[in-house]
Amino acid sequence: MDETDAENGQEKLAEQWRRVAMRKVSYLPLWHLLLERGMTKSQMRIEAGLTTNVLANMNKGQHISMDSLIRICDALDCNLNDVVELVKTEE
Repeated sequence: MDETDAENGQEKLAEQWRRVAMRKVSYLPLWHLLLERGMTKSQMRIEAGLTTNVLANMNKGQHISMDSLIRICDALDCNLNDVVELVKTEE
């Protein structure tokens, strides 16, 4: 691999990262689902066996583990798209 190949590879990775960075996680579908079911976030947290830190991260719109997402889906008997969505951010 010469320098040009390495530079092209780095440029491709940078472009992929820019595309990923233009989207963020939203838990809005989950908050709506909880409202529909008359369930509080704390009740959901306990049912799913999550820590308070995971719930705090969700309230801040931060990423949580796939394991935590699966626990939520199992506890609420729903699918991943009922819990989370990806939304575009401003460039």
